[in-house]
Amino acid sequence: MTADARAAAGIDTVGVLGTKPVMSEGFYQDRLADHGIDVVVPGPPAQTVVDKIIFEELTYGVVREASRGTYREVIDELTTAGAEGSYSAARRLSC
Repeated sequence: MTADARAAAGIDTVGVLGTKPVMSEGFYQDRLADHGIDVVVPGPPAQTVVDKIIFEELTYGVVREASRGTYREVIDELTTAGAEGSYSAARRLSC
């Protein structure tokens, strides 16, 4: 779903997941803010875990059930922080 579609659907806050630079450097945050959408990202410890899953597993086509569970826990944390939806900014991310 595009930022415009999310805004039109009344989604004001989304979580962003991806590599550590994606989550910490503000590229998506700035672009989504241009559409009136607030962004929440995981805290530094969870960013490290998500980054590790991407680079040590997903880039090799490995999907471990434990990592899938960890990823879902991070999404739950984003939801608790106010996210009404999420962006997976790495194309290999899905639950």
